[in-house]
Amino acid sequence: MDWREGKIKTLDQSFFSAIVENSTDLISVIDSSGMYKYVGQSVVRLLGFTPEEMLQTNALFYIHPEDLPFVMRALESATAEKSIQINPFRFINKKGEWRWLDCHLANMLHHQSIQGIVTNSKDITEQRNAQLSEEKAQVYYKSLFHDYPEAIILLDATGRIVKANGPFYQLSGYTADEVINAHYYKFIPEDFWTLAGTAIQQVLHGEIRMIETLFIKKNQDFLDLQITGVPILLNGNLECIQCVIKDITAKKKAESQIELLSLVADKTTNGVIITDNHRNIEWVNNSFSTLSGYSYEEAIGKRPGELLHGPLTNSETILQIREKMQKAEPFSVEILNYKKNGEEFWVSMEVNPIFKEPGLLEKFVATQVDITSKKKAELEMRQLTKDLFNHNRDLKQFTYIVSHNLRAPVASALGLANLLTMVDKNDEIFATSLRNLKTSVEQLNTILKDLNVILSIRDNQDAVANETFVVAEVYQQAVANLHDALNNCHGNVTFTLEGDDRLIAKKAYLYSIFYNLLSNAIKYRSPDRLLKIQVTCRNVPGSGTEITVSDNGSGLDLNKIGENIFKLYKRFHRNVDGRGMGLFLVKTHVEALGGHIEVKSQVNKGTTFIINLP
Repeated sequence: MDWREGKIKTLDQSFFSAIVENSTDLISVIDSSGMYKYVGQSVVRLLGFTPEEMLQTNALFYIHPEDLPFVMRALESATAEKSIQINPFRFINKKGEWRWLDCHLANMLHHQSIQGIVTNSKDITEQRNAQLSEEKAQVYYKSLFHDYPEAIILLDATGRIVKANGPFYQLSGYTADEVINAHYYKFIPEDFWTLAGTAIQQVLHGEIRMIETLFIKKNQDFLDLQITGVPILLNGNLECIQCVIKDITAKKKAESQIELLSLVADKTTNGVIITDNHRNIEWVNNSFSTLSGYSYEEAIGKRPGELLHGPLTNSETILQIREKMQKAEPFSVEILNYKKNGEEFWVSMEVNPIFKEPGLLEKFVATQVDITSKKKAELEMRQLTKDLFNHNRDLKQFTYIVSHNLRAPVASALGLANLLTMVDKNDEIFATSLRNLKTSVEQLNTILKDLNVILSIRDNQDAVANETFVVAEVYQQAVANLHDALNNCHGNVTFTLEGDDRLIAKKAYLYSIFYNLLSNAIKYRSPDRLLKIQVTCRNVPGSGTEITVSDNGSGLDLNKIGENIFKLYKRFHRNVDGRGMGLFLVKTHVEALGGHIEVKSQVNKGTTFIINLP
């Protein structure tokens, strides 16, 4: 026995108990299954439990489920070895908080007085959290620096590069040996040194600064870069300057092209519009403002259609424009636009997409040529062609009237006149012939009146002024003038309005249309049922006004009648008196109003006339 063993034997149990109870570490004894046999008093300070609360409980019960497997393996190893150090693990305290413990196990199962495994545990929660924070910070740093897609360099306070990430080397072409410890002046032209130096000083004073500069690659090519400098502080002191670098060479080139294009476009007399890839206006030239009336400031940020399209702009043309722009295809189109003051003007527009790179649309450039005069000339030519067609049609109609309708009464009148010269005035034949002569002359007079009506419509088409009126009032006037005829046949007429029924046209013509269609419906009603007439007026967006007149009358065989339905002196109901003038006048008046008329009919079912007016 040496002197130390002798000294230990002279110490009593209270000495050792005092050391254990007042230790900063938690001293405990567990059996091979983990059951507590002894727990030191320091457990109160470290974990909040009393020793009595933990005795006869299993230590494994307090360990975090994720850490339990390796702690159990360590406990199993401790039964076979003299001592073992366990990796840090989490242990729950009385408040339900997880605390990190560093634990050493000493195998004293065979010690006669202890017969257990002595555990010496130290609370390392603060150190462990600090370690985890550091590990997390390293992960963040790796993500924000090494794995960041943009180029990044770190500068010290003197402007020397202390670190660079992979994208920087790829962008610049330099190696790490050529970059690290090199001053940033090495990589930018001298003309930019002052700009960069001022920015560095501002960052050193805690500001975030962004500049645009040229950069010299290893192969001596130049890049346009946008560099954002951010101060990195540690404990309030500047550690380094982080520079996030973005290659804007393509953007600068595009801006240069746009600037050049703008310079050229501003000198042209044609309107020029430049939009982004979402069709929002970025730039217009002075000619566009002159053409449309919209200033540069009024146009920026708007879509061209918002400014220029109006009620008569063709919807199919608008759809075609949208489809072409969605496909990023070049196209040209003629379209009716509206100036700021509401005045109409026609343009021939050519639109070309601009691509930043293949498949990546960046802008649209549209040029507009004012073709209003050309369109007016085309419209006048179409109107002239239409007038010539109508005149030719009228001439054929007049030829028909002269050759057929006039010939019979004139021939009859001439024959009767010759007969009267040869017959005694007191003879009955003379009186009969005189009556027949009067009838022929009256027929001749009626035909001449019809010709006069037709010619007056054609000749006064442009002379009669348009006026604003309510369609329902004109309809009611026609119904009022047919009141007796409707009452006599017990007919019923209803009027339905869908939308606004105000119309700008020749009021007398519309009255004639209503009057003739309603009188025809009364005249050619079915004998098998009471007459019902339905008149509907509705607005058709982009087209104008649609008027329908439907009846349940005797109907027409359109397959048999064909194109003769609107011709002069064509009659289709031999059992009813008529001259074949009404439908001819209806069609003539509709066309004089700039509209067109269609008819649908079934024998013994009824007839519907559909009139479309601009």
